[in-house]
Amino acid sequence: MGTMRYFSSAEDHVAVTATDDGWRVVGQNRVVASIHGSGKYEWPLNTDMKIQRVNGDLQIMGAVVTTY
Repeated sequence: MGTMRYFSSAEDHVAVTATDDGWRVVGQNRVVASIHGSGKYEWPLNTDMKIQRVNGDLQIMGAVVTTY
């Protein structure tokens, strides 16, 4: 209980856009998971991330995940 168990993930779409200070990555994927001991369900997820280069490394500065 209290955990998430992932079974699969399939990408529907991913778009990368350059910004003034890095990149914005937006993607939709369908994740099959069991959450907190529930049944196995498919979750359509939209992920919107802000990525920047920090000291030569790429870092995710923020991410928002919602269903679609």
